[in-house]
Amino acid sequence: MNLHLNTFKLTFYLFSLLILNQIAFAQIYEDAYENTKNKEKNEERFNPLKSSDNEFTKIGRTDSLINLNEDDASLPPDIINTSTDTSQIQISYLFTHDFEDFSKLSGLDLSYYWRNQDSPTSFWWGLSYSQAVGKWEGLSNNPGPNVKASKQAYGNFPFNDDSLLSINSYSIGFGYRFRLINHVIPFSSNIMEFSKAQFSYNQVTDDLYEDNYSGPGFNAEYLILNRNAANFYYGFKIHYSLSTVTRAAYQEEETRDRTIVLSYLALGLQIGIFF
Repeated sequence: MNLHLNTFKLTFYLFSLLILNQIAFAQIYEDAYENTKNKEKNEERFNPLKSSDNEFTKIGRTDSLINLNEDDASLPPDIINTSTDTSQIQISYLFTHDFEDFSKLSGLDLSYYWRNQDSPTSFWWGLSYSQAVGKWEGLSNNPGPNVKASKQAYGNFPFNDDSLLSINSYSIGFGYRFRLINHVIPFSSNIMEFSKAQFSYNQVTDDLYEDNYSGPGFNAEYLILNRNAANFYYGFKIHYSLSTVTRAAYQEEETRDRTIVLSYLALGLQIGIFF
């Protein structure tokens, strides 16, 4: 359990650091862009023939612009302005980070995110639905409902490591799109990043006893995406989920005797469409 809590804390700290970093960069770029615009206006007063159409080279706008032909110098620039993106659909396949046993976790995630086009920041609001199936040992370090509860409800048959749990999650939260990697190591203008944090409501069924659990939770993600077309991208992400779910009582069980905590770290492959 300590490993999962430490992972959660690290994920939370990294996400917070990224958000603060990008807010600072956004202010720097906004100031730089305003200075550049003022300079251009002054130059145009003395040189009306000066061209200002090369948006890709303007200071403060490069984080919004992508050259789809950047990797092929023989082709003319094919520039798209990502600041006009207002909505996106994300489809992901999740799998366990334990490469020795891929059966520990697998799932699908569908998300819809949107933002105000006139917003000066890169914050997005979103809704998500995910469905996953995993082994007990891959989803929690808990031994299952305690021995007392297990004896009351099931005799002497608590969960075992190979017990399967089915999870349905409904989430709402926010995301932030940024380009931190390109500020550190200039790869390609096509590379972008997206982080999100969401509150969730979870429904869990265990295949051993066919009990239904439900309760709130939290999940966070970090995605690296490659925008290789005007509206399409693919990427790789890290997903962390934490939830506390409870089942109905047998006889006079206390809440703690029928509550389980699920926490897991997963990897994912994602495709998305901007529109």
